[in-house]
Amino acid sequence: MNDLIKKYLFLSFRRRALDYELNKYSKYFKGQVLDIGGARQRGLFKIDKKHLSKLVICDIDKNKKPDVIADVEKLPFKNSAFDAIRATELFEHVNQPFTGIKECIRVLKKSGVIILSTPFFYRIHADPEDYQRLTEYKIKKILKSLKCGIVVFKKQGFMFTVFADFLKGWMQTWPWILRYCGYIFVLPACELLAYLDQFNFVKKNNYLEKYPEGYFLVIKKY
Repeated sequence: MNDLIKKYLFLSFRRRALDYELNKYSKYFKGQVLDIGGARQRGLFKIDKKHLSKLVICDIDKNKKPDVIADVEKLPFKNSAFDAIRATELFEHVNQPFTGIKECIRVLKKSGVIILSTPFFYRIHADPEDYQRLTEYKIKKILKSLKCGIVVFKKQGFMFTVFADFLKGWMQTWPWILRYCGYIFVLPACELLAYLDQFNFVKKNNYLEKYPEGYFLVIKKY
């Protein structure tokens, strides 16, 4: 399937925003990289292997045939083993997110980075289970306690994007005839709604900006 068609018809606005940020900060994926929970390809972004000396895919689902079968709460790697870690859309599925993030820090080299993302106003999506949504305050509190530096902290999407993804996701469940009509009439409206979140009247509004669809972070180990 053409990537452009897949992007606009089937990817959520959340996933599209995540792909954008991953491409923007892909320079951090170099040396020895650990991709946690990355056995299944969800978006269009792929780590460029030309700057890597090693890529290890770690996942709890053996059916997806990762390089290592393990839970992020107990990683089977030695201290300071990796230059960079990708942990995107992961910690909502982790029973003890503090423990999981602590483990990521443990196996990360000094001055190494973690690319982390987590949804907030987003549907429940069990993979295999969905435990929580972390607020900005909770994420920053965890990282402060672990003595990590936040290089990048971004809110992704606000109230209009949240509504657009609700509508687009619901449309994907419609019978195919209605869904086909939705591609013509509903999707353009969703695109317009999500586009509104790019303007300062939303970003600087004390009400509208309190509805982030999720967060994207670049974290550095001291």
